[in-house]
Amino acid sequence: MKQIIYILVGSLFSFYLNAQDEKAYFDFWVGEWEVTWNEADGKKGKGLNTISKTLDENVINENFRILEGQSKGFKGTSISVYQPRQKRWKQAWADNQGGYFDFVGETDNGKRIFKTQPIKNGDNEVISRMVFKDIKKDSFVWDWESSVDGGKTWKLNWQINYKRKKSNTNSNYGTLNEKAPKETKQYGKLVGEWECLISSYSGDSLVSQTTANWVFKYVLDGYAIQDFWRNPSVANPNATKKQLFGTNLRIYNPQKQQWQCAWLENGNNTMSGVWHSKANDKGDLELYDDTNNWVITFYNITENSFDWKWDFKQPDGSMKTTTTIKAKKI
Repeated sequence: MKQIIYILVGSLFSFYLNAQDEKAYFDFWVGEWEVTWNEADGKKGKGLNTISKTLDENVINENFRILEGQSKGFKGTSISVYQPRQKRWKQAWADNQGGYFDFVGETDNGKRIFKTQPIKNGDNEVISRMVFKDIKKDSFVWDWESSVDGGKTWKLNWQINYKRKKSNTNSNYGTLNEKAPKETKQYGKLVGEWECLISSYSGDSLVSQTTANWVFKYVLDGYAIQDFWRNPSVANPNATKKQLFGTNLRIYNPQKQQWQCAWLENGNNTMSGVWHSKANDKGDLELYDDTNNWVITFYNITENSFDWKWDFKQPDGSMKTTTTIKAKKI
């Protein structure tokens, strides 16, 4: 009896995993893509395709538009959804030229395919399909094909090369101005929202830990970085009603070849600075004042995390870390 139960549970679990895998078949497509193709006159067509998830992330929404080329102004949209009961993907497409297609999804040796049912066209029954192939993290190839022999052979009608759009912009965090000093990208690496674990030390002993939210944005038309600090974090279940809110404004001065930074907070209604900041030889960002009695360092900076420490000068001239932060991107 136990063996039968194990087999049944294993089968159900396998079914669940397969369903989850099939539901994720087109996740690679989500994002903003620059698209290009070769046209009959030898010129290159260009467009943009934005793919997002909607309806509790169960539906994929596509918005395609041609920006350059013979069909400039063409726009189309589609919705794609996985139907677990039928174990299949479905897509509906419509465009501003009156076009409409109804597709069913399938896979073939790593290719992702949406295919129509046969459609009568004169003496022929035409099957159309789109094929996603050569799929990588930031690129893939899309083919639009047709068949008049029931799918035995296929004719390539349109091939589009997709390249994931790289942008310095985020609707929530502003945009880097291309005319800003190139050093603006140094703190620009921190643009986004971070959940922070703060550790305070006395000597070598850890005395307290708390959390904070830290949000970095481009401001002043993309020439400066402003960050917003909230401690304790709203995610902290032990957060008190009294929270410390603060903001830094950071701008790179090309004449002085350094950052100038000012800090304001609600705790004492104070403004501190102007402090200075530079990138060291390792690419870490060091912040200090004119007395050189302390230094703040942003280091181990990656796309999804960074470390922060505050060192104070000791009577013997050495530096001692009093506070550290480990930040993870939200």
